[in-house]
Amino acid sequence: MDKLKLFVGIFFASLFLLFFLSPMDPDLGWHLRCGENFWSSGSFCGENSFSVLLPNYSWPNHAWLYDAVLFPVFNIGGFFGLSFFNAFLILGSFLFLYFSVKDKKIEKTLLILLISIFGWGVFSLGIRSQLFGVLFFSIEIFLFSKFKENEKIIFLFPLLFLVWANFHGSVIIGILLFGFVLIGKFIDIKKFQLKQIFIFFISILTPLINPFGMKIYTDAWRHFAVVDLGKLIAEWTPPGFFVGIVIVFTGIIIIFLSLKNPLLKNKIYSLLILGVGFSALKARRNLPLYFMILFLVFFEFQDKRDFFNRFFERDSVQKILLILASLFFVILLVFYLIPNVKADLNYNNWCLQSSDLGLNYPCKGVEFLNSLPPGNIFNTFEWGGFLIWKIPQNKIFVDGRMPAWETPLGKSPYTVYLETIQTQSGWQETLKEYNFSYLFIGSGTFMDLELKVNHEKEGWNEIYRDNFSVIYKKVNLTNIS
Repeated sequence: MDKLKLFVGIFFASLFLLFFLSPMDPDLGWHLRCGENFWSSGSFCGENSFSVLLPNYSWPNHAWLYDAVLFPVFNIGGFFGLSFFNAFLILGSFLFLYFSVKDKKIEKTLLILLISIFGWGVFSLGIRSQLFGVLFFSIEIFLFSKFKENEKIIFLFPLLFLVWANFHGSVIIGILLFGFVLIGKFIDIKKFQLKQIFIFFISILTPLINPFGMKIYTDAWRHFAVVDLGKLIAEWTPPGFFVGIVIVFTGIIIIFLSLKNPLLKNKIYSLLILGVGFSALKARRNLPLYFMILFLVFFEFQDKRDFFNRFFERDSVQKILLILASLFFVILLVFYLIPNVKADLNYNNWCLQSSDLGLNYPCKGVEFLNSLPPGNIFNTFEWGGFLIWKIPQNKIFVDGRMPAWETPLGKSPYTVYLETIQTQSGWQETLKEYNFSYLFIGSGTFMDLELKVNHEKEGWNEIYRDNFSVIYKKVNLTNIS
């Protein structure tokens, strides 16, 4: 067998093992609950019924179709099914990227490896709605490659954006990229084509065919410009110094090549790299997007890759790459896949895996709470989705759906949560306002330390504690409703 084909086969088999990850997304629980509600009652989960904070708040759940797919996959296959689904989804995404470029097997695989490495912060939690954004982005790049050969492909873009809009809100970025490509096409042929303008206009409209209509656009704007999530949520914070240097360095190279390139359309890519690079420097969740754009732009500069061509054509280089890929596959199979499969076997193993990864989902604490009468719960933010899933009879305080929601005070719900858990001024009033029956928080937090000393004064009794969670119950509670 051809060494290059064998290398590519082993590479993608390794990727499947790499992304066979136990589902650890903090939002997994509420997505499963929303999926269950969709199949039982037809609900799109666009009205908040899970928390006492902002009850009945109306919001565009742009991932409703993801929820509808996720629940039956879990219902049939359990955690193992979700891990397989995750590996299949990411592998499919990278295969679309791979086949968007002819030949250049090693260059394509190395760039896909680059996406995997720098996007690991997004990929490492297993299945999540954002991965459908990655899939559709890859399909879009694949369609661009076919559009060069057959202009009728353009009619597929509105359909792509229609499906994308009902899986994930990143469809907005896909439409912007489509606009850049059409501008490049215009520069190429020196005239606008009414057909392309019409299709682009339709592509802007088709995402409106969703249960929430125009809100999908207004919600995207709120996430981008209104709420500074970079000060609130970890994955919205800037990437580390080294990753930032890589983005700046690769961006400068692409901009230099685009400005040096005689084709005017290629200069458009310098603007594209600037925009996407800025978004990646602003929020680490956008890193896969940046490196996928880098993949697209890199292969536009056909004349700049002679060095790579000559280097990778060497038989010795191909042998080394084949050996490295084989070793990587064996290591993943022996030392990496087995722990993930073990974690997927049952709920208890999954809980242990969450502790090993430092996520510490409070499985035992939930079991204890299930033995008590239901009531409103003030909870650790990261556990919100998990609690929505495991104790639906209780109302929680906050979860991963809510950071960009608007409160009457003009604060993010996450900010309100932080002020309360950190026992800042007014924290007792917040607990009274929402009539909490239980506090389910991390041990060692400011609130826990305060109540350890002043629990009688504040009116709370500790009723459960383990290595990382603690439950307090309101004193003299005679009627929990």
